Amino acid sequence: MGTDTVLIDRESIDVRYLEQLSESGQTTALAYMMGWILDHVTKEEDIQEFIENMYKLIERKGMAAVIPANYSAGHPVLPRKQELYACLSRYRSAKIVKKYM
Repeated sequence: MGTDTVLIDRESIDVRYLEQLSESGQTTALAYMMGWILDHVTKEEDIQEFIENMYKLIERKGMAAVIPANYSAGHPVLPRKQELYACLSRYRSAKIVKKYM
């Protein structure tokens, strides 16, 4: 939805104040990355470690590792980790809990 909003399961996530998001490809990639995280992370996993591993996977295999093969809405652009964390923190329906030692 442009550079202002990410839509996950009919819930809008306002990202307009994430100033480093400069094009819709980054926002689209954020939405797919969020969906991939929510489909694959478990409550037992440390979210920081999970995201680090996801970025390593993307580095090895490209964005196709987290974006479906039938994606046809333009060119996704990898956002910085900071924007992904900010988007996750704005998603109120996420059931991700960070483990503390």
